[in-house]
Amino acid sequence: MPNPYYNPNNLVASALARAADVNRELEKIKQAFAKLPEPATIPIGSEGTPRYIHIAFADSADGTANFTTGSQGARAYMGLETNSTSETPSAFAEDYTWVRIRGADGEDGEPGGDGLPGSDGLDGVRVEIRYIRSFPEPDPAVGRTPAGTSTTRPSGVPPLWQTSALINADDTLASAWEDWERISVFPPPTAYDPTITYYGGMQALHEGGTYILIVGSSTGNAPTGTAQANSYWDVIAAPGADGNPATPPSAFTATIDLTNSSTGANLRALADAAGYTGHSDATITFRVPASVTINGAPNGGIAIDTGTWPTSSYTIALSVQVMNGGVVNGGGGAGGRGGSGRAGTKGGAGGDAIYQRVALAGVTVDSGGILRGGGGGGTGGAGSQTVSGGELYGSAGGGGGGGRPNGAGAAGGTTFATFTMASSGTAGTPTSNGAGGAGANEAGQTGGTGYNGGMFAAVGGGSGGAAGFAIRRNGYSSPVTNNGTVSGTVG
Repeated sequence: MPNPYYNPNNLVASALARAADVNRELEKIKQAFAKLPEPATIPIGSEGTPRYIHIAFADSADGTANFTTGSQGARAYMGLETNSTSETPSAFAEDYTWVRIRGADGEDGEPGGDGLPGSDGLDGVRVEIRYIRSFPEPDPAVGRTPAGTSTTRPSGVPPLWQTSALINADDTLASAWEDWERISVFPPPTAYDPTITYYGGMQALHEGGTYILIVGSSTGNAPTGTAQANSYWDVIAAPGADGNPATPPSAFTATIDLTNSSTGANLRALADAAGYTGHSDATITFRVPASVTINGAPNGGIAIDTGTWPTSSYTIALSVQVMNGGVVNGGGGAGGRGGSGRAGTKGGAGGDAIYQRVALAGVTVDSGGILRGGGGGGTGGAGSQTVSGGELYGSAGGGGGGGRPNGAGAAGGTTFATFTMASSGTAGTPTSNGAGGAGANEAGQTGGTGYNGGMFAAVGGGSGGAAGFAIRRNGYSSPVTNNGTVSGTVG
């Protein structure tokens, strides 16, 4: 006869059972147990011994796999031990009648399509920005807390610079510090002071005029105090007020011989030193004699700058003659800095041998004379980076070499984890290009070698700094007579 308490809905082999179906059967079993008499109320025989029902669970039809009398967990079979005289459940599977209570897993469905790939990220890192005030560009930031820096913007007069780096969750560096970036302007101009150092781009007031420094830095070299520029300062606003013109002086005529210089020469400044007032016509021949070498300042300086002249008021006739044995070289471009986990920076441009701000009556290079643009600086070697074990590693590129004749070699980059600095490039000389420095490797990443600086009037290695001009005319005329060596563009 059918069980009066529990009538199962038998599952068909290989059929899929929904969770609702299984739960329904379990509920019926639970209700059936609730209807059974208490064990103590079922007397058997004359002794009146109680009988017990015990439940077990397993993962096989015979109850031997993963057998337990405890919690069901994810087991698929339930066993019933009935009419037991012991309050303790049997530990033997054969004492139970087994029934499946969880259906077999269904077949896997068709795989879904791939989702769009997410962007890679770095676990546990943050960006930290640090600041410093300084008139010149600060030295490259190194270490966890670069010297003189702060995480807030300090007050003060010098320009404000900032750099940034990635910081790990344990407050250690995850990358090298970026190159410094100036984020504020220079302070307003004040009266020129010969005791302080001025830096390129700073302005000063002097004898009624306003001037801007055009070299990297200068101490004790005053502006002209007139409407004319010199080798250090350009004119922002000329001094003086309108008034009745004075009687112009007689025309100025001279031949001026240049002397050796490693920072270039300004023709207007030389003329002023020889007695030219700027208030008359001028006919001047500037000569570079035998055994005299004029080099533009390192890192792209101009060798001969014509300076500014009063061409709108007076007739100005200037000539340049490079005599037998005289040499004029534009400054060599600086090498580019090696990359820290990224590409190196491009080398600096070479300087011009002659830079015109006015027309020239003529440029003559005698037999045995030399006029050459500076070589460009070599590009810094490239670094690379990788993530391994959740940590960021990066190789560093070597510094680029300086261009001929005097371009500075650049510093190599720094690796991320060990802070090992790659080799610096060497400076260019009048007889050799600056050599690029060797890279530094890290975690299987290879740091690239820096590129060599350029020959005279040649681009720096690695598509580096541009070559300097032999003569940069800037739209002004300058007939050229060449019987010696002219290297570089004339245009």
